[in-house]
Amino acid sequence: MPSTGPAAPRSVSPQSLARAFEAVPDPRRAASVTYPLHAVLALAVAAIVAHHVSARAVAEWGARQSPALLPALGFSHGRTPCQSTLQRLFAKLDGGALAAVLTAHVAPRAPPPAAGQGVAMDGKARRGRLRFPFGEDASLIHAGGGPPVLALLRDAAVSLLGGHGVHQIASRLRRHSQRPTEAVALVDGPPLARA
Repeated sequence: MPSTGPAAPRSVSPQSLARAFEAVPDPRRAASVTYPLHAVLALAVAAIVAHHVSARAVAEWGARQSPALLPALGFSHGRTPCQSTLQRLFAKLDGGALAAVLTAHVAPRAPPPAAGQGVAMDGKARRGRLRFPFGEDASLIHAGGGPPVLALLRDAAVSLLGGHGVHQIASRLRRHSQRPTEAVALVDGPPLARA
């Protein structure tokens, strides 16, 4: 059955993170939706893997992308949300529901973690609980569910990179900052096949 609404046709893998985001419940009234929730979440993760990690940086990254790239993220009108729209939406979003969708998406594909090991942002192994220091303290989202939602999206970005065999995260973030189509392809594409 064809999709209703303004979304342009896009080539998104059924196993992609972008497709998984379609299962996240939208807290907004249907009449007030300008940007599809799955597109906003895909934009945020693509921007994060391109090393734009705050709501402001995500909005600025989205605004700089070419109109030809935006439909791949789910934006059919050549526009992306501004910082305040992102902040309001992230504050309303159910972090538990987002976490459940991300867990269901990542868990079947994630390799078992090494005991007590994690990967730091510079790509080096470190001991203790794996945390992803993407600058949470610099975030301007301070109300409602905003901080946990942005932290979940940052974790999703790191998991996405790890799922594609990226071990040197910092260098890959720099690479994607110069190649936005690669960042979008990570979000829209299938996970890396594991042997």
